[in-house]
Amino acid sequence: MMNFTQNKDCLKKLNFKFILLILTFFYPLFIYSADILFVVGAIPLGTGDNAVYTRLINQGHYVTVTRGVDCVTADANGRDLVLVSSTINSADVNTKFRDVAVPFLTWECRLYDDMYMTDTTVGTHYDTATNQTSIYILEPLHYMADNKSNTIVVYSFNGSMQWGIPNANAKNIASLVGNTARSVLFGYEVGSTMFSNFRAPARRVGLFLYDTTPLNLTSDGWDLFDAAVSWALGANKPNCIQSDDFNNSSLEKFWTAVDVGNPLLGSQVETATNLTITANGDDIWGNADNFRYIFQIVSGDFDVSLQVNFVPTTDPWSKVGIMMRESLAPGSKHVFMCATRSNNYAFQRRLITDDISYHTGGGTYTNNTTGYVRLVKSGNNFTGYYSNDGINWTPLANVNMSFSSTFLIGIAVTSHNNGAVGYANVDNFNILGGACTPTFTITPTFTITPTFTPVFVNCIQSDGFNNSYLENFWTATDIGAPASGSQVETSTNLTITAAGVIWGTNDAFRFIFQQVSGNFDATLQINFVSEVNGLAGTGIMVRETLNTNSRNIYMFASTNAYSMQYRSTTGGTTSAIDGVGYVNNTTGYVRLLKIGDNFTGYYSNNGTDWTVVGNYTVSLGANFYIGVAAATNILNTTGYFSVSNFNILSGGCTPTMTRTITRTITQTNTPTYTITPSVTPTATPTVTLTNTPSVTPTITPSVTPTNTQSVTPTVTPTETPTVTSTNTPTVT
Repeated sequence: MMNFTQNKDCLKKLNFKFILLILTFFYPLFIYSADILFVVGAIPLGTGDNAVYTRLINQGHYVTVTRGVDCVTADANGRDLVLVSSTINSADVNTKFRDVAVPFLTWECRLYDDMYMTDTTVGTHYDTATNQTSIYILEPLHYMADNKSNTIVVYSFNGSMQWGIPNANAKNIASLVGNTARSVLFGYEVGSTMFSNFRAPARRVGLFLYDTTPLNLTSDGWDLFDAAVSWALGANKPNCIQSDDFNNSSLEKFWTAVDVGNPLLGSQVETATNLTITANGDDIWGNADNFRYIFQIVSGDFDVSLQVNFVPTTDPWSKVGIMMRESLAPGSKHVFMCATRSNNYAFQRRLITDDISYHTGGGTYTNNTTGYVRLVKSGNNFTGYYSNDGINWTPLANVNMSFSSTFLIGIAVTSHNNGAVGYANVDNFNILGGACTPTFTITPTFTITPTFTPVFVNCIQSDGFNNSYLENFWTATDIGAPASGSQVETSTNLTITAAGVIWGTNDAFRFIFQQVSGNFDATLQINFVSEVNGLAGTGIMVRETLNTNSRNIYMFASTNAYSMQYRSTTGGTTSAIDGVGYVNNTTGYVRLLKIGDNFTGYYSNNGTDWTVVGNYTVSLGANFYIGVAAATNILNTTGYFSVSNFNILSGGCTPTMTRTITRTITQTNTPTYTITPSVTPTATPTVTLTNTPSVTPTITPSVTPTNTQSVTPTVTPTETPTVTSTNTPTVT
């Protein structure tokens, strides 16, 4: 296995990703930098594979290349994507990556049957078509279509294309021209049923390329390649939410049907009058769900209703209704307005990822009769209703909770019985209100030509905790011997599972940290703290060592209060001072400022207006640890904590580098709807940044420090979509 970089020199992954992080800070339209395993037929790379490799590198991805004959299943561990070229021998790869819960994209059609992406007969279910230049877009609204429609020229010269015939659960994006049954671009969502009743463990994509054809890709061809990679990595494009009266005898293309969690395989059949859903799953409840889900990817506010004709008879608590969900992860946040078999109507919700669920019941629903459920979203406010006639509505419950701007909405069914499959029948998914949110795709294409010496000198780094994975500048561990902890980053926050006690002469807790030096001013957003104990808390900790008796300073929130505590000598006792109370499950903020050996702790309810909690002097030495600490105040009992936005207001350092970036940005809106985008960027500026932060606070035990940050930007816009900028920051 070999690692390559764009200049063919060895560049360590940590430093490369750090460079991309810094570049992203200065220009926020950089795309997600992924860790990709690229499986090829030969090293050195052939011309086609090299063109793909160069494309990925120029987009900021970190690419590890291995030969098909050498690869093993474990090579996928820790990767964001496995990419397999048609230059491999399919017998060398075979089923090695079939069962891995890592996205998989290939343009080797003879792997389609091994991966259960198509049936098994070459020439009938998959093969290669010669003398092709164009493809036909079948689903122009899907993310992988990149807002293209009709016939698209993807090769500048005649070339071969791989095709396959996926099943009805796949998203069939494009086909051969003149033969729409033969798909050249298709994908399976995680949880969808592929061939041989195999449930996709992650997204799966089949693509039209073949051996050397990447050399002949047109700009449209590369756009579709980029979109396929991005979708495999998890990207979605919200569309306008659409009604469905379920009378077309087949499920409309704007729906996606999957099994969430690990229930028995589900399915659905639409007739000329309604939709019957076959579903299993132990429940939609607790901290993880198992159920059948038929959904759309949307954004914005809505008011939707659903007619319920029949609920599975497998359990008194079997359920069917409208669910809004942040992701397809079993522990995702959600709001669910449903009818049950024997317990009437229910409004259920999970406010924190992987946390407990809440229930409000009411009304009267009699199974095998017509009832109606309704869910209304207005900003972060959700209201559930029920009705016996679909006209007169009774509100059941209301909740305020935050969601990502793009989310899933649709019909959820659980049999509430692990050993039994149940049947639900619904009709008339109606949109009563809600505007279509402008949707557009920004596709930056650029080259990076770095001539730099990366310097990583313990620079403290911010993190929004919104990348769905923990950045590699963090290290997570349990200090001492608490019950085992963990953390899960979503697209909106970081949920920490932790136990332990931070007090006395020795500590036990979960710590997610960076090793840094120098002065800093850091803040952290608190969303939720465990309620297993009144002193359970989470916040910013600075620590001299990772020993249990280390000197430390800790500014945190618990259900009791905002507090600042410290241990000024190794193995010494811990002292603390409390501020005002923190209201759990609301947004609060903590802040810790270091100047020399002096530390000041603050709290805030809005992240703007800060109140001092305490000020202490603790000597930690030149190098120390800073990060997020969490503990339940009970050694062997874990709890859940949610945080976001670890922000560095001042301090840190900048790597030395020189970079040239050329970027073309194209913004287009979804073609089927009448949409007025709020912005139409036609000019891209050349930016020269001079950023010289200056912090000169004066601190006494009762004085609020003053931070002064000097930023002098010079902006010269030009009327051309191509930008070349050169930044040469210097590390101090």
